[in-house]
Amino acid sequence: MAAISFPLMLALLSTQAPMAANAERDYTGPAGASSIGPGICAPGMDMLPNGGGVVIRRCGKNGTVAGVGSNIDAATANTNGFLAVAEEGPVCSVFARDPYVSIPAPGVGIKGECSSTPISAYGMTTTTAGQNLLELAITLAATQARCNVDYYYGSAHGYKYPYSCTRPGQSWSVAGLGSSVDDSNAMAMRLVKKSSKTGTHCYFDNAELNGVVFRAYLHCNGSTYTGFGSSVTAAAKDAAAQAGA
Repeated sequence: MAAISFPLMLALLSTQAPMAANAERDYTGPAGASSIGPGICAPGMDMLPNGGGVVIRRCGKNGTVAGVGSNIDAATANTNGFLAVAEEGPVCSVFARDPYVSIPAPGVGIKGECSSTPISAYGMTTTTAGQNLLELAITLAATQARCNVDYYYGSAHGYKYPYSCTRPGQSWSVAGLGSSVDDSNAMAMRLVKKSSKTGTHCYFDNAELNGVVFRAYLHCNGSTYTGFGSSVTAAAKDAAAQAGA
């Protein structure tokens, strides 16, 4: 399946009209389209538990999508991104009643469901976790690769977040590295995108510090790439660039 085009994403973001919170309406959609129930769509807004942010629900072509954010603007942008994904097939939602990943790690873990397929991601905030969840949904639509955050292990330098990925006949793992929670998970998303093309492992070892220089080792597709930088993030980006990620 072809990857979601940037023009399609812009078109959806510019044309999607806001819907009243907690409203419901009949939904017919185009011929042959399905929805969450016979002719019913459920747009609206919910607050996440523990003041964690906002969930926005909107009616997509094939049913109700829902995105998240730390505030209303971020949640709206996230939901509009999931509307674009729904054009390619997967209908994704984050459920306000149970939005959080049970695996403990620094930051916020958000889980979602795309046409009955579970995905999950971490970020320092609900906004960045939602953005990473959207990246996983885009990868799912393009490659059928389903990825979820895996058990977190602390690192002496920076943060390392692992993800496990599967699709019919294949399973593999990635691990992103960075100076911060967001940098590490952003790197993991880059590795998810690269590894989903081949279904092979793509992961970082723990960073090393030699004097004032950080060193990062990336193992991808049977090769090892060594990155250098003044920070863990810079070293990881150097290694990822060498690997084409």
